[in-house]
Amino acid sequence: MGTEKNFDEYWSYYWQEQRHEFLKSLPVHEARELLESLAEEEIEICVNYRTYQHDYICEFLADVWPVSEKAFWEHIRVSLKSEEGVLVRDHDPYIDKLCDQNMPMEVWREFLPAIVRSDQEPKAGERIENVLEVLARIISFQTQYSRDKEAKLQELATWFSSLDRENRGQVHRTITKAFKGVLPQMVKNAIAK
Repeated sequence: MGTEKNFDEYWSYYWQEQRHEFLKSLPVHEARELLESLAEEEIEICVNYRTYQHDYICEFLADVWPVSEKAFWEHIRVSLKSEEGVLVRDHDPYIDKLCDQNMPMEVWREFLPAIVRSDQEPKAGERIENVLEVLARIISFQTQYSRDKEAKLQELATWFSSLDRENRGQVHRTITKAFKGVLPQMVKNAIAK
């Protein structure tokens, strides 16, 4: 009964900021239950209806991690489907998890095409850390330090080799930044095929 009541109240709020505040008011076990019960379409509303909500969504994502890693990764996976790509604002604590925790492979597979859709140029006065830098940090950790780094590097190489010329040029800049100016041999080999 508590879960249904929490669910109804959660969705009674229009803005993600309000839903986030409600979630923070719940005991951790109830918040976990609510977050893990959300369907993909509901998560889509939470993380991809971004108009006027970018900062709040970033704060929300950061607060999901300590409540439920499972829900966090599902929220990240769904957020990467956005036409805007990876959600980046000034300083996003949730991004730190993408750069120091093993990202599940199904999330990695959503992350790769999100690179192309992400705005890689900072807007004047809007961002301290530019999106290119964030993407490079994520790629660097996931392909060099995560538990399944070899599989992720192979997935990156295969995906990169499938890009058209325009997108490959855009992504090339991000990948070389992730690898300190050098394109990994596995990526070079995939392109050569």
